[in-house]
Amino acid sequence: MFQNLQPDIKRQRIFGLITLLISIIGICFVLEISGHFRLQFALKKELPVEVMKKMIDWVDYFHHHRGAVWLSNKDSPQSLVFEIVIQGDEFILLQGDSWIERIETNFANGKPKKNGESVFFNALDPSLKSLGYINAGIGSFSPSLAEGQLQFLKKNEINPKYIVLYIDQTDFGDELFRYSQLIKRDNGAISSISEDNYFQFKSQYKEIVDFYDSNIKAIGFIRYEIIKIFRKLKKDQNIIDLDKILSPLSRQLSEEENEKIKESIRGYINEALKSNKLEKLLIVTHPHLKHLDGVNRFTNQMHDFVLTVLQELNQDDRSRVCITKIDPISTYQFKFLSDVFFVDDPTSHLKPEYQTIHFPMALAKSLNACLNIQKK
Repeated sequence: MFQNLQPDIKRQRIFGLITLLISIIGICFVLEISGHFRLQFALKKELPVEVMKKMIDWVDYFHHHRGAVWLSNKDSPQSLVFEIVIQGDEFILLQGDSWIERIETNFANGKPKKNGESVFFNALDPSLKSLGYINAGIGSFSPSLAEGQLQFLKKNEINPKYIVLYIDQTDFGDELFRYSQLIKRDNGAISSISEDNYFQFKSQYKEIVDFYDSNIKAIGFIRYEIIKIFRKLKKDQNIIDLDKILSPLSRQLSEEENEKIKESIRGYINEALKSNKLEKLLIVTHPHLKHLDGVNRFTNQMHDFVLTVLQELNQDDRSRVCITKIDPISTYQFKFLSDVFFVDDPTSHLKPEYQTIHFPMALAKSLNACLNIQKK
């Protein structure tokens, strides 16, 4: 009787193994199909893969890039780092944060201009119209990130004749609390800028690119989802705490904080002046609304720190640098400061008319003056 049962047990085992194998194959098949669908869904919300691959390497220079709205029709990765507004053999380069980025947007809708018209360029003296013009403004940039970006531009054989660097008042907090701990320097120059746990561009792009490049999408799918979960758990919104970022404007800075700010400005100036092709560097600052409104006034200004660093330079280097503090009261025409600034914006951005028209005109006028050109 037991001998007759043995073939049945063997058949059941074989059947069970076959069932298990079919189940595993089925699960793998479902995961593979799911992986393909998940990848396509993920790619719809991201930059083109080839652009992400470039950014994985490039962001080591400058930490983060422009928004996808700036991506050109040809999906050129460089359009997320800088825009050649006017072609030329020699260039004027504008660097800074969103204030510089936004001057090449449309007054009406805030979107990037496509017609090549530039208020800044048109306001320059005619003697400068033979030059090209590059706008490299990127939101949340500071002098340190602009220094890294300038290294990147030089590596790509962009050595401007004139540079205009805009330093924002929020750069006090950006340098002290967002970027200084990410930056390594070698003999005063930036050697690397690490990723933080807010932007996370490099990690995010790498996990998608690895998923895209995986030969077995089922494995790529599982790995992608796990890595993404851990990355999101590390995301730290406190990095952009505006109260913290704005705090250095209204209190006395420590010696260490003072030195960090000066180091960031000094590093940028030294990097710019390394180029023999650079004839003039113009550094521009603009007051925050709370420097002007008489209520809870800010006391620290970037202009003072730039002036201090300028005095450290030798005479030859100092002669190649101009500094300007744009005074809204004497530069713009308005009745109330609320006509100029968004009063509820803690970072004190200008309203569209002033951001896209009057501010770029003031920049052009400042460059004309720096070059001892009086535009008529």
